[in-house]
Amino acid sequence: KFLIFDRWGSLVYQAEDFLVSDVSKAWKGTFRNEKLNPGVYVWLVQVEFTDGKILNFKGDVTLIR
Repeated sequence: KFLIFDRWGSLVYQAEDFLVSDVSKAWKGTFRNEKLNPGVYVWLVQVEFTDGKILNFKGDVTLIR
């Protein structure tokens, strides 16, 4: 899973069940095909490895236009 939230906690992007190398799942700084305002967004990633182990990662990204 790949989730991105705005500073108010609203989900602005979600992708699931894809390979890490699949660049078509990259977030393009949009929500409902509209460019989002510059700012800080929080991301959460849940990775399932081939052995079944699941790890969660989180961070933030600054969107600059």
